[in-house]
Amino acid sequence: MNVPRDSMVKVPACGGQQGGVMMINGTLDQGGLQCTWKAMESLTRLRIDHAVQVDFAAFKELVDAVGTVRVEVPEPIDDPKSKLKLPAGVHELDGEQALGYFRLRAYGDGSDLQRIRRQQELLLSLVRKLRSDPTRIGAFIEVADESVITDEGLGVKEMSAIARGMADAKVSFHTVPAIPYPRDPNRLAWKQPDADRLFGKLADDQPIGR
Repeated sequence: MNVPRDSMVKVPACGGQQGGVMMINGTLDQGGLQCTWKAMESLTRLRIDHAVQVDFAAFKELVDAVGTVRVEVPEPIDDPKSKLKLPAGVHELDGEQALGYFRLRAYGDGSDLQRIRRQQELLLSLVRKLRSDPTRIGAFIEVADESVITDEGLGVKEMSAIARGMADAKVSFHTVPAIPYPRDPNRLAWKQPDADRLFGKLADDQPIGR
């Protein structure tokens, strides 16, 4: 479930900082992974068993650990900021290219929501690659253990169990429904009751439609 970074939400006090209304990505500045984790549990009323923080360098290394990821590019890409240039078509991207695609902004309608959809497709491609070749799981977890930030309860053993448990799981990606924030159209507010309905389905292990 993706939460748009521009979401204006009411977060609890954390990291020595007072709570209040802020963009959800501000919780990382407020107190790092622990504060983002705490805020998401408070906002969604969902228990989150583990938390992982992946920066751009780690993402590149994770893709390289599985070799490449496949994406379909509907229109040519030539973006100096992301250092990515690709013709239209299907491509196998290495870590550096995948990072450029992940960060791509000046493409399509340029919106954050469209960028989120591209990122979700890329992550789904990464999951498919791992599932198609389980021999790569070990290298993937080794890189993850060295390059990402996790909570104290998430180690190699736990990551291995999660990865192998996904072998037969149906993986899908969704985004919290959002509308323009009334006080600033450049920010987002979660659309209600749609957002709470989504969280309720997750809490009850119910199927989520598109």
